[in-house]
Amino acid sequence: MSGNLSVAVLPFEDMSGNPDLAYFGEGVGGDIIAMLARVPNLAVVARSSSFQYKRRSVNLRQMGDELGAHIKQYREAWGKDTANLQEYDYMLRVLSRIAIGTPEAAERADIVLKEGLSRFPESSLLKAQQASTFIWRFARGWKVPLVEIRRASQLAREVLGDAAASPMLRLNAHVSLAYAPLAERRFEQALGRSRGRACSVAL
Repeated sequence: MSGNLSVAVLPFEDMSGNPDLAYFGEGVGGDIIAMLARVPNLAVVARSSSFQYKRRSVNLRQMGDELGAHIKQYREAWGKDTANLQEYDYMLRVLSRIAIGTPEAAERADIVLKEGLSRFPESSLLKAQQASTFIWRFARGWKVPLVEIRRASQLAREVLGDAAASPMLRLNAHVSLAYAPLAERRFEQALGRSRGRACSVAL
C-alpha cells in the first residue's frame, strides 16, 4: 500500500489446546481490524489478506514486506489487558449480532451488552463497546433516543478516565465522543424545526 500509513493485524495463536475456542482469537483480531478501520488516514489490510498467515512460520518483517504494512501486534494495540475472558465473550457475542446489520440484531446486541454490564459494571471493554454501538446505530440512520446518545458520551468519558484502559479502547472512546455532538445537534435542529412549525400554525 502507498500513501497513508498502513497496518496489518495478524491472527492470534490459540494456545489453549481446545479447538472449540479458536473462534475467540479470530473474533478479537477481527475486532481490532474493525476499530482501526475507523481511524482517518490509516489503511488497514483486509482480514482475508492478513489472516492467511495463520499457522504459517513467517517472520514479522517478511509479513510486513509482503502485505506492504506495519505489523500491529497485540501488546501495541491493547497494552496490558485487564478484561477477563467472560467480558470478551460478551463483546464477541455483541459483535456477531451487529455484523448481521439489522435494527433487530442491534437491539439484541443491546440486550447482551446490558447483561454484560450488569455483571461487570466497571468493564471499560464493555463500556466502550456500548458507546460505539449507540453511535453505530446513529451512523446507520436508525432511530437512537437522545438519552442513549448522551449515555454513549458518558460511557466514553468513563473509559478515558480509566488509567488501565488500553490504547485501543481509548481510541474507540474518542471515536464515540467525536460522533456524539453531531448526533445531539441533529436532535436540537429537529426540535427547532418542530417549534418553528408550531409557531407558524399558532400564527
